[in-house]
Amino acid sequence: MIMAKDYDILNHDDFEKFCERIRRYIVQRKIEGAKFKKMKFTIKSWRKSKTPPQQKFYWVVVSEMQKAFYELGNEFHKEEIHEFLKKEHGYTKTLVLKNGKTIKVTKSIADNSEDVNIKVMMDLIDFAIRWCAINLNYVINDPRK
Repeated sequence: MIMAKDYDILNHDDFEKFCERIRRYIVQRKIEGAKFKKMKFTIKSWRKSKTPPQQKFYWVVVSEMQKAFYELGNEFHKEEIHEFLKKEHGYTKTLVLKNGKTIKVTKSIADNSEDVNIKVMMDLIDFAIRWCAINLNYVINDPRK
C-alpha cells in the first residue's frame, strides 16, 4: 500500500522507481479485485530549506516589526514586511526587459544554498533590528541572544 508521504525524486532513477511503485500498487489492487482508489499527486520544485533556528529568529523579528508598524497606525502583513526588508536591505536582482529597460525585484532566499541562507537571514535580522531602531524608534530585542 502506498502511504501518504513525501517522495524525494532527485534523479531519473528515483523517478522510475516511484512510477514502478505506483504501477505495482495499482496492478496489485486490480488482481485483488479492489476498486480503484482516487489518488492525488502534488509536484513541487525541490528547494533547499532554511535552517529552522535562523528562520524562526527571522520571523520573530518580522512579527516585532509588524507590531512596531501597528503601533504607528499601519497594518502590514508579515509577507509585505519580509519583501520590504529584502528590498531595503538591497537583496534584489535586476531583470532586463525585451525593450531594454530594467526593473529591480527582490530575490528569493529559498533559491540559495543553506550556507548562503543562513548568512542572508542573519543579515536581514541585523538590518531589521537597526532599521526599526533608527526609523521607528522601536527596539527589537535580538532573539538570537
